Amino acid sequence: MLLISTFLNTTISKGIGLFASNFIPNGTIIWKFDSTFDREFIIEDFKQMNDSVFQFIKTYGSHISCKKWHVCLDNARFMNHSENPNIIFSTDDYNNILGVANRDINKGEELTANYKDFDIDCLVDLSFENYDINC
Repeated sequence: MLLISTFLNTTISKGIGLFASNFIPNGTIIWKFDSTFDREFIIEDFKQMNDSVFQFIKTYGSHISCKKWHVCLDNARFMNHSENPNIIFSTDDYNNILGVANRDINKGEELTANYKDFDIDCLVDLSFENYDINC
């Protein structure tokens, strides 16, 4: 769940992106997983959903472990990938997943993350019918 004010705007090469509404100082927690707002899916959940729902999860979700996906229900799902991100994701001492500004971020600047830090690729066919529960 986003903990800061943001807005969506178009980007030159990525379509839609997430942008800071205000200056964000280095070290600010900008996002925290909140199970009352964000959604976690496990592989067994996929058996209960149709292909369009599965495709939404693949598009906007993060594949955080072999059998687990997270989907942000707010605009955080529009945060784009960067090899040089201004947001890093980690866990705190209580195992909460946090997104933290790793430098000062100016008002109007796009918020980016390195997807490789939290989104895995199991190298399996992720079509609805062929999802491998043992990836």
